[in-house]
Amino acid sequence: MLAAKLVFGSGETLDCLVNDLSDDGAKLQFRMQPQQLPPVFKLRIGDEPRARECRLRWATPTHIGVEFGTQVALLNSAALRTRIAAVRAAQAV
Repeated sequence: MLAAKLVFGSGETLDCLVNDLSDDGAKLQFRMQPQQLPPVFKLRIGDEPRARECRLRWATPTHIGVEFGTQVALLNSAALRTRIAAVRAAQAV
């Protein structure tokens, strides 16, 4: 899993972990149930230089699914998947 932050229009952030990542979206995990989330926000994964535009698609008490907006084409999802795999491998040791 990779550390990430939700970034809201007000500038507030909320820490989370990326459980699953694809070119189109991600599954995010929280320590505690997040309060009411807006339908659209940004997601900054790890040390990415840009935050991804996201749309909330579904939610459970500790996980949410997001769909990436058009900005995703500017980012390298393949490199992030490689980093996630490396983190998971290191945790398995």
